[in-house]
Amino acid sequence: MVGHDRSQAHALERVQPFFKNVRIDHPRRSGHSHGVALFQSIRSFHFAVFCITNPPGNQYNSACINDRIQIMTPIVAVLQARMNSTRLPGKSLCPLAGVPLIEHIINRLKAVTDLDRIVLAVPDSPSEDPLTAVAARLGVSIVKGPEEDVLARFLMAADAVDAEHIVRVCGDNPLIDRALIRSLIQTHLEKNADYSITSDSIPLGTGTEVVRVAALRRIAQTTDDPKYREHVTTWFHDHPDEGVQPRVPAPAYLRNKPFRLTVDTEKDLALMEQIFEHFHTTPSSTPDLEQVIRFLDTHPEIARLNAEVPQKDWRTQSE
Repeated sequence: MVGHDRSQAHALERVQPFFKNVRIDHPRRSGHSHGVALFQSIRSFHFAVFCITNPPGNQYNSACINDRIQIMTPIVAVLQARMNSTRLPGKSLCPLAGVPLIEHIINRLKAVTDLDRIVLAVPDSPSEDPLTAVAARLGVSIVKGPEEDVLARFLMAADAVDAEHIVRVCGDNPLIDRALIRSLIQTHLEKNADYSITSDSIPLGTGTEVVRVAALRRIAQTTDDPKYREHVTTWFHDHPDEGVQPRVPAPAYLRNKPFRLTVDTEKDLALMEQIFEHFHTTPSSTPDLEQVIRFLDTHPEIARLNAEVPQKDWRTQSE
């Protein structure tokens, strides 16, 4: 019995961080963000109990400790957007099946339970008020910062919600892939990474990146080069040996697909209108991207709507 008590005491020591960081409520949390926080707090408690009843040496204990990484590390989606897009001004509010484009993005992010918060990061200008109104209605946090210094804006967003890692999301990608987001987050945390991205060629507009906030802070302290201040993660591609930068396989349905699934021109918008007319059923529904890819494979005449649009290098693509 004494040995069992010692094992339980040791297990309790290992799970103290669960209880230290459990967050039931916070005045800044509302709507979906509060729901995620409560869900994660309950999940933290369940796994703490699991660890206590499965002390070191038990085959299930390592699973408990590994899951703690994902439970307690603040992962925040920072959605960068602005109304003054160079090629298609106001695109983030363009209606798709009657719903603003940016609302589709937020709905997709809300479906990713790995995310602790969603923050809309926009330039500090009255012209952004229509975007912030949508975010406020959907219970999304809002941060305003420099228009051209997007890196500073991201760090402001991270500081506002105490983020340790950021999922970078562009405000013109209403079909960002949720499965890929989850895979990136999982690998990023498991590898204790600074920057994580997929290793595969996938349709423009379906991918994302995960980056450690401390790494972004180091970049901000290192350089004033506009290339790195405006295009937040380009620094990692120019410095591939700096820090931990794992590459994550994309889901099979995305690999080597030539489609352009971002909105930067009228032709891009025309394609998205076709897709959302076909798949959208309710204001909060989120089309399954694997089904969308299959739809485009079998409807080449629709896929061709924006096939001739020149693709910018995403590492130098503005909002």
